[in-house]
Amino acid sequence: MSLPLGRPLPSRALPWQDLPQTKLPNGLGIRYVSRRDVPFLYPETVGPEGRVICMEPIPNAAAALQHNIQSHQHWCLKRGVHPGNVSALNVGAGNGQESSATFTCYPDAAGWSTMQPNDAEVQEGVASYLQNSLRTRAGLEGSLLVSLASLLQRLLPRWLTQRLFRWFAGRMLAKKQQVSCELTSISAVIRQQQLDRVHLMKIDVERAELDVLRGVEAQHWQMIDQVVAEVHDIDGSLEKFQQILRNAAFTSLRCSQDPALSGTTMFLVAASRAPL
Repeated sequence: MSLPLGRPLPSRALPWQDLPQTKLPNGLGIRYVSRRDVPFLYPETVGPEGRVICMEPIPNAAAALQHNIQSHQHWCLKRGVHPGNVSALNVGAGNGQESSATFTCYPDAAGWSTMQPNDAEVQEGVASYLQNSLRTRAGLEGSLLVSLASLLQRLLPRWLTQRLFRWFAGRMLAKKQQVSCELTSISAVIRQQQLDRVHLMKIDVERAELDVLRGVEAQHWQMIDQVVAEVHDIDGSLEKFQQILRNAAFTSLRCSQDPALSGTTMFLVAASRAPL
């Protein structure tokens, strides 16, 4: 489970300094990479009864996440508000067989950082995301650069804009870095944190989705009520992912694709033991 609230930066800079900020309804400011992540997290982070355990393997992203958690707790304490039980683990979710892995990180495209790199697929995915997002302005901050790119997309031939987006995506990914990160499994976390119920397991691990599910031991599946995951459909992995959930007695499954990700291999899978 990876919550992309930060992106890797040089060690000389604080990981959260140049991230955009959004205001939540309670007045708390949250740093983010994708604005769409914040509404998803808000109900869980402010509730007095909920517990959120985040697993983030990339050190700089984990530091940004920890900073968000501490800022939230500080804001709550000043106002006498219950801060919620949120914790961050600087570790990746795997199948339980390996204790560490080398991750490929993209400082200018943190959401595509992965321990299973596929440069061609990532470049095509970033290019498609940029092209689709500029068309709808979904998930993009307003700026002169965004406005100019949107104008060029409307004026230039489609074949030329596609080439430009692929070139730009290649530039974004050119600064990739290799980082060694610790791995664990969902079952190991369930035992370590002494959990008796997981109401929602959210997965965003860039082509390692099957490994995460394989890290759930048979006796722990019945403790998990819902799963929401971004799944890359490569070599039939989307169907394999859903089949594991069916075998684990999830009776309601839904698969969809964000319009901004049209033309990519990325899909959203939601699974529940109750009707969706």
